[in-house]
Amino acid sequence: REIRDSRGEGTWLSNLGEAYQSLNKMEEAKTHMREAINNAREIGNSFGEGVRCVMMADVLVQAGLNKSIVTCLEYTEARRR
Repeated sequence: REIRDSRGEGTWLSNLGEAYQSLNKMEEAKTHMREAINNAREIGNSFGEGVRCVMMADVLVQAGLNKSIVTCLEYTEARRR
């Protein structure tokens, strides 16, 4: 964050989310994935936002929060219109 590399920051945040997911630390995984999605939105990276939403969906499924997936996907689809 110090060097102001927003695209790189999003990548690192999603990588951290995946690392926490692999450790089964779902709250930390969700937090970092949410930050990565927000980062992609802020810089106008719709492809990155979509990829990170899919990654977040994987975290939510593993955490047993299947209904939350629809919210992320619906929001992303609404922004594309």
